[in-house]
Amino acid sequence: MSQPLSRPQWLILCSSFAFLIAMWVTHITGSEIVDDASETVMMAFNFERHGVMSVDTQAPFTPSMVREPLPVLATALLIRVGDLFAGKAERAAYFHGARAQLLKSQNVLWLLLLSLICWVAVWRFTQSFVTGWLALVLTNAPLVFREVGGYMINSLYTEALAAALITLSAVLLSLAVSRERRWLFVLAGIGFGLATMVKAAFLYVFLGLVMVLFLAKLLRSRAHPAMPLTYHALFIVSFVLIVTPWILRNQAAFGAPMISTRGGEVLYTRAVMNGMTPQEYAGLWMVYSPYPLNGAIRRLLGYSREDLQNGVYLRAIQEFEASAWAQEDLAGEKAGDPEKAITYYRKSRAHRVRLNELAMARGERFPQIAADRELQAEALEIIKSHPFQHLALTFPFLYRGALFILPPLLIAFIYGLRKRQYELAWFVLPPLGLVAFYALLSYFTPRYGLPIYPIAVCAAVIMTWVACTRPRRTTGPIGRIGR
Repeated sequence: MSQPLSRPQWLILCSSFAFLIAMWVTHITGSEIVDDASETVMMAFNFERHGVMSVDTQAPFTPSMVREPLPVLATALLIRVGDLFAGKAERAAYFHGARAQLLKSQNVLWLLLLSLICWVAVWRFTQSFVTGWLALVLTNAPLVFREVGGYMINSLYTEALAAALITLSAVLLSLAVSRERRWLFVLAGIGFGLATMVKAAFLYVFLGLVMVLFLAKLLRSRAHPAMPLTYHALFIVSFVLIVTPWILRNQAAFGAPMISTRGGEVLYTRAVMNGMTPQEYAGLWMVYSPYPLNGAIRRLLGYSREDLQNGVYLRAIQEFEASAWAQEDLAGEKAGDPEKAITYYRKSRAHRVRLNELAMARGERFPQIAADRELQAEALEIIKSHPFQHLALTFPFLYRGALFILPPLLIAFIYGLRKRQYELAWFVLPPLGLVAFYALLSYFTPRYGLPIYPIAVCAAVIMTWVACTRPRRTTGPIGRIGR
């Protein structure tokens, strides 16, 4: 049983949350909402004003699935709340200024939920207030860096909401499997369904978890009877009930049972990079290295700063907007000419532009969807033709997006299996599945890893606690996990 917190512990905990809330609020400004986040605002504005999730700027407003629906619904709700107090405004007012600041304030709620889950999860695993508090602090520490806070606080990117939901879902799944309670399986299915309505990649993680659940059932010994199949069914049905309305909406609107339309482009970019030269492959480890490792690896590989800034050998793998060839690269994309684009990223997007134009010329009703399907088909053919190159490229992408995330997750998972602490193993399994998905089927930018890092922090804290307390205990809180 968990010991109740003492009054000083409650004081420390409440003070910590008060400080964090103040930090989150002060980091939210009225700066302009751009790029992917602007599509969320556009869809939310059109949904609130016209009842259609659309990115169109004028009538007729046609449905869109360029973004997942849950962040759109949350943003539309805040638009309506803001309008109740300040009156309605023109569309542009919601992309910068006070109204944009209000829309971004939803991140405070998502970060509060995330922080509470991380604290409770680690406290429950270790029965230690100190480790729970440490997980709380370390989960929020990266937010002070602009590269992280820019996505999770002062923007409308979906990383904060995704992190909260995947962490909550992982906790619920670990509890469901260890305690074998029907209602926990229902809640876990709902959690993964909601996470999929934020990041479509979670759909594939869910499918993988279902297969692992059935495999675990087959491997259970007679001494530990497997849980009834009805538990698995509840997990699946609750997930399906969440995602089906959106999929049916897209089927009716576009003739495509999809969650979003960006999968083909991402997969094609990943597949095209399989054709890079050995020199470019070696250069990936330098380009994808964080500071200060990048300098050491650059010197180890024999490159100079001049090679990075003006050299021709590694231009195709550098996507820096400040590079000397960035404008030429972008022009190739806009022209729909992959030959004129320079980087693999822009070449792929240029090919998408070309396929979109060809689909329009054929009179396709939904040219973007047709182009995305063609990209996906071409990507799969490339991967089938070069499976070993594809697998080899997985490692630098793991290095790029999961350098600090993967080790604690793997250590906790292996420890959970070896010591039969299955609740811990199930807790870290969903983020491991997401890491594998991104490494195999995307170019795994560090942004993709942001929803996963809170669970990695929790795993690191738990395993550190295990290492520090193991010599002086034979039994302890973590010994009871999953029993």
